[in-house]
Parts: sequence; structure tokens; C-alpha cells
Amino acid sequence: MFQNTYLKCGKTYGDKCNFDYECSSSCCYEKKCAINYYMPSDSSHIKEYIEIDILCLIFVFLIIFCFCYCVFKSNHDDKQKKKLNEMKINNNINK
Repeated sequence: MFQNTYLKCGKTYGDKCNFDYECSSSCCYEKKCAINYYMPSDSSHIKEYIEIDILCLIFVFLIIFCFCYCVFKSNHDDKQKKKLNEMKINNNINK
């Protein structure tokens, strides 16, 4: 629900530096500010939530579909059995 944001002020990627603390990425490599690939991303959590929500919706729809199918199949089978029984009764009466 709530997200934390990581923000560090400093030099940008490619600027000259001497120490890690000078760079916004906290990574000074070969006297230049490098990219810190381990920094948290604001969008990474949102993508996870969306993926989880989509999977949950698919799961719920599958459950509803299976339930409806079972109910329909059960009702259809009951009607077929009833018709067969009526036909048997009618055949027995006509004999």
C-alpha cells in the first residue's frame, strides 16, 4: 500500500569522482560514477502487485467457470436421466 522511495543526491552516471559517497549511485569505479544496479526501483513493486492481481483474477474466473460447468453438467445429466426414466416407463406401459 505504501512505498518507500530511495533518493541519494550526488553526481550522475559518468561524472568524475574520487569516492563512492560523491556519486548518486554510491558507486565510484575507475574515477567515474557508475550505475548501481542494486538500487531499489519505484516501479518494481507495482509490477509485482499487478502480476499478483492478474493471477488472482484468473484463478477466481477459473473457479467460477468450473463451478458453473459442474452445476450445468449436473442439471443436464439429471434432465437426461429423468427423460430416460420417463421413456422406460412409457415403453413399459405401452407393452
